[in-house]
Amino acid sequence: MERKSKKSAPSYGLPTSKLVGYKKEKINDYKYVIYKIIEEDDGYGNKTTRRLKEVYIDGDNYGISGAYDKDWIKKKAEEFRQSLIEKATKAERKLYNSLVDAGLGDIFEFQKPIFMDKQICSKSFYIVDFLFPHKKLIVEIDGKYHNDKFVNIDDTLREIHLNMAGYNIIRFTNQQVFDDVDCKNIINKILNYEK
Repeated sequence: MERKSKKSAPSYGLPTSKLVGYKKEKINDYKYVIYKIIEEDDGYGNKTTRRLKEVYIDGDNYGISGAYDKDWIKKKAEEFRQSLIEKATKAERKLYNSLVDAGLGDIFEFQKPIFMDKQICSKSFYIVDFLFPHKKLIVEIDGKYHNDKFVNIDDTLREIHLNMAGYNIIRFTNQQVFDDVDCKNIINKILNYEK
């Protein structure tokens, strides 16, 4: 005896929505927008489709999406990293050269992208000035620009996100780097750093 499956009745009155895809639009060489395409049903059979802006990328401002193209984001991170290396400040260059001269070139990475878990924050990645992976330690060199109250808020939020990802952060000002001959005091603080 064949058993016939019952068809479920339409769910009138219960609105639903489902993700049907993503769309990436290029604005120019540096700006992209990624949209989630959502199909909504008002519960009475009336369907509409709408776009939700999910990622806006503009120079160093990267957002995140549940379905972003990881290879594309890595490529953009590397491009941005290279531009930061080329534009490195005098203080960053001084610390970099001092670390290399002290024979420590193999224990750190300069202008390193750290890819973020979407459960921690809405950024795809942050690029840090110096990363010491064996200590999970980040060293940031702050110029006068970081004294601006809005930049300071961004720095604090960034620090919280990086802490949540398991990293510790030490900050030095440009002046501290310039005043430290061969950056010996700074290097000692880095090498002796413990949580």
